[in-house]
Amino acid sequence: MAIQTVYDKPASKSQKLDFHTLKSFLSESTAYFNLGVYIILDTFDECNEDGRKALIDSVHSSISKDNYLRFFIAT
Repeated sequence: MAIQTVYDKPASKSQKLDFHTLKSFLSESTAYFNLGVYIILDTFDECNEDGRKALIDSVHSSISKDNYLRFFIAT
């Protein structure tokens, strides 16, 4: 799985991943795990407004009736 490949690279452990890469991981994960993907977003209220909007828009565009995404958002 691509997520494990990136995580295992030594340079990746000290790098932040860009939003596009994270979004593609989300999409790939929903296709890979047929029982569902559970995402926990903690301290959501600490994101700036633009960041929250971008995240919500990405999540909304990723959701379909076939991908079994479940979210828990904490503030």
